[in-house]
Amino acid sequence: MYANRGGLDASVTLVRILSTDQYFILIKPSVRRHVVIVSIDRVSGALQHTGTYGKDVFLIEAQALDHLKTGGPLEVVATGKHVLGYVVIGPMGLLLLAEKTRVSATLPGNHQIKTLVTTRWHKIPLQLWLQLQASAAGTLPPQDVPPEAYFTQAQREEHARGVDKVTTFPLDGAHYFCDTMDVSRPFPSERPPMQPSWEFVWNHWLTASFRSVRLGHVCPLLLQGLCEERQLNDFDGSRYHIAHVSRRGRLHVGPRYKARGLNDCAEPGNEIECELLVWRPNPKEGAPVPWSRYAWRRGSVPLWWGVQMRGSGLGEAEIKIKETNTFKGTRRYVRRLQKRFTPNPRLDPLSPAASPEGPSVPPTPQADPEASASLPVLFVSLLRKGTPERDRSEAKLASAFDFVIGALRKEHHTPISYIALDWHEMDKQLGHEGIVEAFWQTVRNILPAHGFALGTMTKVGKDDWDYQAEDVDPPPSASGWGVQGPCLSGCGIGWQVKWLQQQRGLARYNCADSLDRTNVGSFFGAVQVFVEQCRCLDIAIAVSPRNTSSLGAAMARQQQQQQQQQQ
Repeated sequence: MYANRGGLDASVTLVRILSTDQYFILIKPSVRRHVVIVSIDRVSGALQHTGTYGKDVFLIEAQALDHLKTGGPLEVVATGKHVLGYVVIGPMGLLLLAEKTRVSATLPGNHQIKTLVTTRWHKIPLQLWLQLQASAAGTLPPQDVPPEAYFTQAQREEHARGVDKVTTFPLDGAHYFCDTMDVSRPFPSERPPMQPSWEFVWNHWLTASFRSVRLGHVCPLLLQGLCEERQLNDFDGSRYHIAHVSRRGRLHVGPRYKARGLNDCAEPGNEIECELLVWRPNPKEGAPVPWSRYAWRRGSVPLWWGVQMRGSGLGEAEIKIKETNTFKGTRRYVRRLQKRFTPNPRLDPLSPAASPEGPSVPPTPQADPEASASLPVLFVSLLRKGTPERDRSEAKLASAFDFVIGALRKEHHTPISYIALDWHEMDKQLGHEGIVEAFWQTVRNILPAHGFALGTMTKVGKDDWDYQAEDVDPPPSASGWGVQGPCLSGCGIGWQVKWLQQQRGLARYNCADSLDRTNVGSFFGAVQVFVEQCRCLDIAIAVSPRNTSSLGAAMARQQQQQQQQQQ
């Protein structure tokens, strides 16, 4: 008899049958109750799984191990918490396991965000090249010759470089995932976790082998960036939570001097999507949890350009703008932003589709190009503009950016607002406080119209934690991702979201490198929105005596106007 194991904690075990040198992966995913066995083909390295109960699906790990022991004595090669991917390179299979994670945030709806702490690659020798060589010679492959012996020196070096590139990529502390909700889109996403926005999923290629045998759900989807939560007390002593989320796109990445400007995917170098989440816990059981979310983007200038290092590479980098097709993809990039952040009419309180008399299942924003084309986008450029006594290469880039923004407005009537601030020069002239005041005064008439998302989350049924306590799998009918209704959506199993307002625009920040100046500019833009987020959630925070909350006051007036429109 086997004792039922409580809980849905994930685990992975890599074992080897000693007599046959066959490898198996035993996986207990956190979102499923059963243990699955995945076999690794000794020759090709391909994963194999049939989904047959009693053969490669078992209730507990002890049953799975006993089944494997019928093939002979086995050795436990490695253990971990999660399987993050598997790929074959030459005569070797590479298995990536997460050995340790930490809960860096628990978002409304009890959705835990786990950040990688320790990961490890495990190399699995295959017999592919031995089999090929033996087939050519018409003999059986010898068992005592390592696979590398059948490589030429050039092949061994190429293979070693490929393995090194894959296994040395930094993962620990820089990637996170969530088992119970989609975190690849702005919070709160109503999509299931296994239907992400793939442009932000960094182990998409590594998990393809598991998806090919219908086991994609056993691999957490990794996002690069951070998701950190802090619990604070306001000036009334009430508790509230704040979380900062950032996710880096994978369509154009690389070192700062290589990944700059647009590429063939119309993606700027090192594009990052950021969110600021604020919510107040409700001590009453089953009571709604109020939340607010503000999102923005940051990255390099969205046109074709790069840099060339002067001298020996230790001096200042010289910006080189592509002479032909300089702005190819800029409009495509802007349209992609608009489509992603256009309010969903079914969830927007200001939309007729959200009224009780509106259509039950209206078209999505992606199906209505005209709706997304009207979303306002604010570009905040912090590039150096140059001075009469000293020309800078950044000034050429700033001039080109000015031109393309004007062209988008004139030729395509794109609703773009554009703010160009030479942060370095203005900081010298006005000082630290002066440049911040000038920045706030510049955006005070733009950001309030963008607003932020606001709503409540209510538990309407059993969630993942309840099913974990009962040690059962959630039934298909328990899915909360299909919630339909005016201003209502799901966010994981057992949770319902009621939307009070949606964000109606997007701010996008850049300097040359999307580093220091972008950090400062996006921070001072988000901090004033944070003031208004707290006001809407009735969180008492300090107000500067120098009237720096003028932007917050403008956002308050904007919200009052929206409420009057709803009435």
